[in-house]
Amino acid sequence: MRLAVTTPAGVVVDADDVRHVRAEDATGAFGIERVLDGMPLAMVDRFKHQLRATLAERAEATLDRIDASGELGDADRAALLAIARDIAAGVAP
Repeated sequence: MRLAVTTPAGVVVDADDVRHVRAEDATGAFGIERVLDGMPLAMVDRFKHQLRATLAERAEATLDRIDASGELGDADRAALLAIARDIAAGVAP
């Protein structure tokens, strides 16, 4: 799979033979609480599609609450992470 990482200043990475990506920020993680760690890039699109569908199905009230308040509370965060972890477990090889 191809990976391109860019900044406003230019291309940082442009590679054609990428099989896995792991990134970290100052907190030690990047993305969704390490839910995607170890997931092959080829499976990420499947994860994204399933996540969108499942959130619409199982978390409509949570998403509405976040949209209305503009905030992500601890309980809502935990509920969304649980859904993401369930999906990742079913998608990962």
